[in-house]
Amino acid sequence: MSTVTLKTQHRPYPEYIDSGIEWLGRIPKGWGVEKLKYIAPQRSKKVLKVPEDAEYIGLENIEGGTGKIINVTTDQDIESAANIFRTGDVLFGKLRPYLSKVAFARSSGYCTGELLVL
Repeated sequence: MSTVTLKTQHRPYPEYIDSGIEWLGRIPKGWGVEKLKYIAPQRSKKVLKVPEDAEYIGLENIEGGTGKIINVTTDQDIESAANIFRTGDVLFGKLRPYLSKVAFARSSGYCTGELLVL
């Protein structure tokens, strides 16, 4: 059996405990496990028309795996309700989560209903 050593700039925690969740495994001692909905509630305020000059983010505007917001537009015709997001919110792509479409909102705006706003 071989051992894999990962090089990292972070030191391991001094002690770990079992999380009690099979897929999560061990976590640092002192950490807790909470449901996401209790620590980052979903913002579900919707609008039917995006105001002029408002930043609009669709799934195509979030680069998978990096969290970069790219090619944002203010000229967007939307066919369905959009979600409002505020500076500091997390935008999470709920369709095909394996694409890792997650971004941190650095400003306020509106996004597709295909993104959860946390």
